Amino acid sequence: MQETQENDNKETQVADELMMHEVVYLNEQSCMPSSFETNVDGENVWYLDNGASNHMTGDRRYFDKMDHSITGKVRFGDDSRIDIKGKGTIAFIDLNGKPRVMSDVYFIPELESNIISLGQATESGCEIKLKDGYLTMHDQEGKLLVKAERSRNRLYKVKMGLRKEACLYLTSTSMSSLWHARMGHVSLITLKSMIDKELIQGAPSLVIESEVCGSCLLGKQTRQSFPQATVFRATKKLELIHGDLCGLITPKTSAGNRYIFVLVDDYSRYIWTVLLRRREMLS
Repeated sequence: MQETQENDNKETQVADELMMHEVVYLNEQSCMPSSFETNVDGENVWYLDNGASNHMTGDRRYFDKMDHSITGKVRFGDDSRIDIKGKGTIAFIDLNGKPRVMSDVYFIPELESNIISLGQATESGCEIKLKDGYLTMHDQEGKLLVKAERSRNRLYKVKMGLRKEACLYLTSTSMSSLWHARMGHVSLITLKSMIDKELIQGAPSLVIESEVCGSCLLGKQTRQSFPQATVFRATKKLELIHGDLCGLITPKTSAGNRYIFVLVDDYSRYIWTVLLRRREMLS
């Protein structure tokens, strides 16, 4: 009975952990990031794409808020598959100088371009117009948000005026933590004894609060040393093979490969290299 109850508790715990994560799978067959130009740091270039069903970017710096519990994969029309690492909101300034928020933006670290989904924009109430080589986007009140000129490759891109907020943090430190640091991070029991015996000149009479000191935790952390040699070594060819996957590689090869899979025979040290277009080809 006890073993059965423990198994039930473990299954409940696993189920609770799974409920904390949202796994999504996007199939962007009409969106091809390989046709976009690689975004250069500092340009803040975003592509207005009618084929993308969701806003997405690979730059973590843009996000004002992020929910890392949302994970999954996205497949694009060029047959590339990359991981989703979260979803959040991005704060920006529109053409009128008014602060705005773009919500439900997927964070995809391996994505080299920033994409605004026109379909998702219209769902939020925006109006999209294409006329005379320009794409314009207006909000529900008719105010202009974006005006992008059609480029030579028939793409529309715009530089986002991202809002740079100065975050000021106000932290309060208790007197016991303050004197704990001043006395070289002595234990709280020793600190209390020193104050009671008036061994510290200028120390006030204070109540010692039990708190966790980050500096003490870091200073007392230990780890096991790395082994000098492997426990097992092969005695014949192909008995033990070591593998390592390298990628994403930028730029990709002429054949579209973006990963290198390296295999090393432990006995002969013979090396094989395999070029892959995506990681899923290993499975």
